[in-house]
Amino acid sequence: MLKRETKSYEDSKSGELLDQFLEEASLVFNQNLNKFLPIEEWVQGLDLGGRKFTFEGHEYEIDMLKENAPRQCYKKGAQMGITEINVLKTLHGLLFGRYPQGVLYLFPTVNDVTDFSRGRFGPLVGDNEEISKQVQTTDAVGVKRIRKSMLYLRGARVTAKIEGIKRTSSQLKGVPVDRLVCDEVDEMESGMVELAVERLGHSLVKEEAYLSTPSIPDFGIDKLYNESDQRVRMIKCSHCGGETCLELEFPNCLLELPDGKVIRACKTCKKEIYPKDGKWVAQHPGRELVGWWISQLNSTYVDPGKILRAFNDSNKRSLQEFYNSKLGMAWISAENRLTVQDVYANCGKSPMLTRASGPCCMGVDVGALLHVVVGYKPREEVLQVCYLAQVSSFNDLHDIASRFNVRCAVIDAEPETRKAREWQASEEFPVFLCDYQSTITEGRRFDEEKKTLKVNRTESLDGVHHMIANSGLIIFPRRCEEVEEFGRQLVNIAKVLEEDQETGSREYKYRKLGPDHYAHSLNYCILASSKISTMSDPWGREKPRQEKAICDFNVYTYNEDKKGETDWSPFE
Repeated sequence: MLKRETKSYEDSKSGELLDQFLEEASLVFNQNLNKFLPIEEWVQGLDLGGRKFTFEGHEYEIDMLKENAPRQCYKKGAQMGITEINVLKTLHGLLFGRYPQGVLYLFPTVNDVTDFSRGRFGPLVGDNEEISKQVQTTDAVGVKRIRKSMLYLRGARVTAKIEGIKRTSSQLKGVPVDRLVCDEVDEMESGMVELAVERLGHSLVKEEAYLSTPSIPDFGIDKLYNESDQRVRMIKCSHCGGETCLELEFPNCLLELPDGKVIRACKTCKKEIYPKDGKWVAQHPGRELVGWWISQLNSTYVDPGKILRAFNDSNKRSLQEFYNSKLGMAWISAENRLTVQDVYANCGKSPMLTRASGPCCMGVDVGALLHVVVGYKPREEVLQVCYLAQVSSFNDLHDIASRFNVRCAVIDAEPETRKAREWQASEEFPVFLCDYQSTITEGRRFDEEKKTLKVNRTESLDGVHHMIANSGLIIFPRRCEEVEEFGRQLVNIAKVLEEDQETGSREYKYRKLGPDHYAHSLNYCILASSKISTMSDPWGREKPRQEKAICDFNVYTYNEDKKGETDWSPFE
């Protein structure tokens, strides 16, 4: 049979077809010679950079390797071997035919791709003869042929904008795959991850794996893990039989003995426990997304005493790095992210108004809906927000501006620049199109002729944070459904220190954690307030009235007889 097929290839004089036939024959031979091995058996003894793979000291990896759920996420401390686990799962699947369409392995930058290809993938293949036989070399660093399938290594950087709005990447197009791995997903743009997921559209396997050291709460891997079945490592005590999760019990899980030694301690009897005696337990079994949380507390290669001392010696600057890298936990200082309680603390007693005599200012954020914030100044340096709304058309903006006698408005310049310009031209009061620019180091630049405004994004959002965090500078309407939505969106931005992977430069930026439209419309409203005068009374009465926030009430100074002069009552 082999001779007849070979002869037909010779007759066609197609050396390419002959090569293909011989390759397929070789694969069939190798598959028969090396029958399928479960991954937990296949990995045993593999050479990994000068050391042999073993589960000893890495017992937590066994279930990770064996789990075949289509969607998984790994919230991890640094140097816990999770990248290694996913590389091995990928190679095993490619070698044994699980991923016929191939695998897309995604990194934050192209430089990360090069480092991985040369520093980790290359040695893994080169040091293991059985693997190297099945890997064909290619000229491209980011493409590897493994048997009949392809492994694509890509960076998740944006390479183009479509009409200044949609961010895209040519690196992630035209690559159909069966498995997607996003390594350090917290450092990737969410839009690029979504684009990569589209590469699974024609697959029957459709596997997704997300892994990262966490950064800030409710973002990236922390958000994914919170949506998962939330597996934790429970260690059984050999003394009392109790189970302890080191991550959930930290720092009480570390106990310093009289001789100075620090042990991992059972939460029940305080005797020493050992990571090898652990098992994975899902806190929310049944959820589709499988989530793993593993930290250096479970690493037999990290001295628990060093972890405890690092925690005790951490200052505010190093505390985030400690929580992220050592504990695999998301963390952010209170000064870099607001809470809904911060927002509600600035709510007054009065409901939202339906109209006001003004002068008022207005901020508008443009998206699928227009998010509107209207306010006035009861006195200088104080802004009272009197109206919040989500509307669908620019005609609605005109109606709101008329009801509240708006004397200045700020709207974002993108993405609907043309419509914003049309609305600007239709109004009698000044409407400024705002453009966030990183090149502006400080201040705000109003162009009265062109009716544009340029501000530094981080600095202006710092101003929003400052006004909310410092009582008395801004007052919101009484708490209601729209105010609650307003509050949720205000806390969906967080200030983080970001490093440019290519230049090494570092700067603080506000990162989006979810819908944040109201945060920007409030920012625009505050910017617009600098262009209006103070207002005596929104109800048109002669006596000026300034709303008070709930937090301004002081039970110790309240005087019923002199409340009109010295204090106010929240009970009126």
